[in-house]
Amino acid sequence: MGVFDAVTKSKVTAFTMTNATGKNVNTVNYDCVKAPSGVCVVEYTYKKTIVVNPGTNGLIIAHQLCCRNGGTIKNLINPGETGSTYWCYIPPTTIANSSPRFKNLPPVYICKDAPLEVDYSATDPDGDSLVYSFYTPYIGASADNPKPNEPTSPNYNPVLWRAGFNTSNQVPGNPSMFINSSTGLYTLTPNTIGTYTIGVKVTEYRNGFKISSTFRDYQFNVINCEFDVIANYDIPGATAVGGSYSFGCEDTVCFRNKSFSKGPATYFWDFGDPSTTDDTSTAINPCWVFPGNGNYTVTLTVTSSICENEYKYDVRIRSNKPFDLGPDKIFCGDFLQTLDTKTPDAISVNWSNGQKGSRIFVQDTGIYIADVSYGKCSYSDTIQLIYKKVPEFNLPQDTLVCGDVDILLDVGVSGLKYQWSSAFKDKGQTLRVTSSGIYSVVVGNNYCTERDTIRVWQPSDPAIDDVFYCNDFNHVVDVGEIEEASYLWSNGATANSTTYTTGGEQWVRVTQRYCINGDSFNITNPIINLELGEDEHFCDNLNVRMDGGPDGISYNWSNGSTSRVINVSTPGKYIVEVQDAYGCLKSDSVTFTLSISPSIYIGEDTSICVNSPTTINAPEGFETYQWSTGSGESSITTTLEGGYKVTVTDEFGCMGDDSLYVKLDPEALPNNLYVPNAFTPNADALNDYFPYTLPVLQPGYFLIIYTRWGEKVFDSRESINTSWDGYYMGKRVPAETYMYYMYYRGCDGNSRNKKGTINVLY
Repeated sequence: MGVFDAVTKSKVTAFTMTNATGKNVNTVNYDCVKAPSGVCVVEYTYKKTIVVNPGTNGLIIAHQLCCRNGGTIKNLINPGETGSTYWCYIPPTTIANSSPRFKNLPPVYICKDAPLEVDYSATDPDGDSLVYSFYTPYIGASADNPKPNEPTSPNYNPVLWRAGFNTSNQVPGNPSMFINSSTGLYTLTPNTIGTYTIGVKVTEYRNGFKISSTFRDYQFNVINCEFDVIANYDIPGATAVGGSYSFGCEDTVCFRNKSFSKGPATYFWDFGDPSTTDDTSTAINPCWVFPGNGNYTVTLTVTSSICENEYKYDVRIRSNKPFDLGPDKIFCGDFLQTLDTKTPDAISVNWSNGQKGSRIFVQDTGIYIADVSYGKCSYSDTIQLIYKKVPEFNLPQDTLVCGDVDILLDVGVSGLKYQWSSAFKDKGQTLRVTSSGIYSVVVGNNYCTERDTIRVWQPSDPAIDDVFYCNDFNHVVDVGEIEEASYLWSNGATANSTTYTTGGEQWVRVTQRYCINGDSFNITNPIINLELGEDEHFCDNLNVRMDGGPDGISYNWSNGSTSRVINVSTPGKYIVEVQDAYGCLKSDSVTFTLSISPSIYIGEDTSICVNSPTTINAPEGFETYQWSTGSGESSITTTLEGGYKVTVTDEFGCMGDDSLYVKLDPEALPNNLYVPNAFTPNADALNDYFPYTLPVLQPGYFLIIYTRWGEKVFDSRESINTSWDGYYMGKRVPAETYMYYMYYRGCDGNSRNKKGTINVLY
């Protein structure tokens, strides 16, 4: 068994069912028949519980087999190669549903020339409406794979009927097969021996919507049977259609008894005539005069000493014309008309336009004739569809009038009837209007009317009031939503509203189609120019002149002054309120603070030795430092003679400074003299001398250089230079390691010597 998505047709899952239980079926639909030999039908029941989720698309569960009885089935093409598909539809989870179930099994055999009734009615747990019909069964598996593990995915194709067979004629018979769509009662009198595939389905509806169908794909075996008694009749000259004998144009019907009995039998006829209780007969081949048009159920009961059998069949009498198409119809516009004879039980209904059926749909004018046939009896009726449409007309489009209204409205079509909405007396083709409004006219002939409407309207005239504001303001102006309008304001805005923040003469222009209206308005906004400035801090002294501005007529200062200008020499917060000639007020304030500038000390003048760095410190805690050397740190270190000054700034921005002088002793060397361990005497002006580029001016200083073997190559006491240039006897010495000896006097006045190695590099 396969489970498939009902929309996408994709596989969801598959499962296997085994361990069927079987039982012999002996369903017989005849009362007085001898059981034939060699008829055996077994019913197998498979049960399994699975859980599936129908989701939003629903599911299809299917099973396939092959093949059908190829040697005996007469109504299919190539039945030996034709398989079967048995499937059902499970609606989406949004529809709670249980499928309908057939109540009874079909008979295991049916008898040739014997009237058959089969109850195909079903039950539905949900109480849905059930409709019964025939269907064409579905092809399934193939002869090459007669029992596939999984069925193919939907959709499934129907079987192919042999010539002469179709969905409505699956088994030959007279009367032919018929199923009552409401009750599920199946009737047939088969007249040809053989095996036939049949399909019957019950479809469930809920609130007018189809939910699903249950299918029965079955096989009828038509055989010769031996009866003790069988009741049967027909009507010479009548035609069996839709479960009824359709008789001719007469009320009198004569019946032909086709019953059989092995022994003597009696016959009892009930003609189903509701107009009398004396509608019975015991004649073999009786006649009965029915009371006119109607459907009558005629029952024949045959009784012998062995058995009793009953046969019922409907008789349709149409001795009088059974329909009326009604009066001719007049249409005022395009139409789709239903013409209905209300004779679905007729053998044929033919229309003069070539259509067939008891009900047709037409959309053309003309004369329509319906011929309804009940076999030998036919009836006709005629109806004419006439077109009387009002000639097309159009009032002008909606009209916008920029000035006074004075226009003539004209339908444009003469010779008709007119009624304007303006007044009952206005019945002419034209109407002069002098005011805006909606005007409609009904135009008609003797049969039809048409209506048209025009709107005559005028543009809106915006009106905006003048306003007055003191000081800063936000003035919102809104003219509202105006029909078909575009807007332009004096500030450049183009919406129906805008905001002004400056005074003066302003305007708005509103354009509706080709009409332009507008308004101007004034925003009075006297300005008091008042600006006392930012809060300010002063160092050491305060002297400020404050001005309340030229626009006031009165001034109120927080210190009590009423003058426009005041002079301030003490710190604090000062507030002024200014009033102008319009009564507008404006205030401003400013705060002044005062502090003493900082006083600092960085030390006395001092003296330092050559190459002996000294540090000059300013006091900590100030916001900024600015030295005469450009440094911004709180202290500096120097080895140079000169004057040094620092300026400090406190948190208020007040400044203080101090300076000193540093004197350099050119003959004094540092106590701990730095000596490099290499130099590059290659005449590139970088590290060309050892130990220093500048001469040493100390009188007692001297330097001696030796090779590793003790040979002296330089002595400053024998040279005009205090540093070695890397030459010996006029030539550059090799790049090797040399030894040096140095004598000098330190800053403390004590003699010192240093010795070590020096590397010559090129």
